[in-house]
Amino acid sequence: MSYLIVVVVIAVMGLAIWNWQRSAEQKAALSQAGFSISDRFGGAPELVADRARREFAVVRPGSYERLPFADFEHGEVAFDQRPESEVNFRLELIFTGGRAVRINYGAEPEARRVLDNLLQLVKDQ
Repeated sequence: MSYLIVVVVIAVMGLAIWNWQRSAEQKAALSQAGFSISDRFGGAPELVADRARREFAVVRPGSYERLPFADFEHGEVAFDQRPESEVNFRLELIFTGGRAVRINYGAEPEARRVLDNLLQLVKDQ
């Protein structure tokens, strides 16, 4: 039984490392495309910003998506609370045309802090 647990833990760690490497490759591709990361907001998928280009980017293990500050309409902290799981906090970012992006966070204070920082960033730009 303990052997199975060790195998499962190693497999989960292997997948986490593999996803981290793929996300790092996407950030390198984003950089090669002229995006300079000035702000990192964390989350899953990871949210970053380029102040000079006035863009956000959502970085996933297999892709990235660039979103101009000018297209940002509003954001809010949302959550799901189910009896069988913990509360799942996330940012719901709404862009022009109703495009919605979800960024997951582990705790409500972290999600609120990131939202406040995003709103200030867009306002200042």
